Amino acid sequence: MMYVKGTAIKSIPQFVKFYHPDKFANFLDSLSESSKQIMGEVIIINYWYPIYEAYYFPLEAIRTLFFEGDTQKCATNIGRFSAQTALTGIYKIFLKLGSPNHIIQRATKIFSTYFNPAHLVVVDHSHKNCVFRVTEFGKMQEIAEYNILGWCEMALELSGCKNLKIQILSSISSGDPYTEYRASWA
Repeated sequence: MMYVKGTAIKSIPQFVKFYHPDKFANFLDSLSESSKQIMGEVIIINYWYPIYEAYYFPLEAIRTLFFEGDTQKCATNIGRFSAQTALTGIYKIFLKLGSPNHIIQRATKIFSTYFNPAHLVVVDHSHKNCVFRVTEFGKMQEIAEYNILGWCEMALELSGCKNLKIQILSSISSGDPYTEYRASWA
């Protein structure tokens, strides 16, 4: 069974409350009882939650309710919001002082503290380019792949990257052995 840390999911209900405050009750009502209990209560950031109830089902509900079923747009926007929320304040200095490659290297170290089991590794990097892979993530779904893309995109933008492009080169959800991303910037 796969789990997600509260730190990684706390931005999901925050996203709905920020962009659709009048529809938060609709969001909760669209969830299963177990997902509703997680999303409707205080999320404990150090607690491990079952990934489907705490991550996949709420993301799917948001995709249906607010993004007309567009997986990429939904997941990328929530990932960006999550990074922006997590990487402000004291962490903003860390982003400004670190290089984009340093930011990605740091992400590989903390990835497994958000998802379990999970593994992220940098396979190639240069001054303005980086390729990284998710090599372990259970039954990874497309919505998770784009959520990770959105998070990395915002983290790199906050670190000062200009003309940033991130693409998914291979995908666990499509049957590949890993999900691989390429990020390039000016």
